Amino acid sequence: MREETLIRGLSTSRANLVLVGNELRTAHGPGVLVDRLAPRLAPPAIVDSVRNPGEVQALRRLEGFFLLGVDAPPEVRLARIKMRGRLGDIRTAAEFKRYESRENSDDSRGQRISATLEMAGAIVVNDASLEELHDKVIAVLERRA
Repeated sequence: MREETLIRGLSTSRANLVLVGNELRTAHGPGVLVDRLAPRLAPPAIVDSVRNPGEVQALRRLEGFFLLGVDAPPEVRLARIKMRGRLGDIRTAAEFKRYESRENSDDSRGQRISATLEMAGAIVVNDASLEELHDKVIAVLERRA
């Protein structure tokens, strides 16, 4: 997404990444981002920021695919966004609510994070330290082995 956004002469702000992703899905179908990425992947590969069920369907065509969802409570996500302090980031609870609504569109060409998470083989809750998240992810992967 960053590459495509830069090719279009746009900054790689979150808003522009979402805009370009939605435009690509509208023009080429919900799995287009994976279709463009797949030739660059060499197993084992990790793909993050999967935000649309069409992307999951496209990824499932790849050998060994496993979707691990990572989620956090809304209040934790908002606090982390505020701490990150990126230009253009959300600052208020009202902005966060609008942001969450856009991330969970009913439009098949848009971002549908909740619907995508429902397709995960496992979900870990990222509500503590990075070390704890790491331990949770390793535990899930070891159970799969």
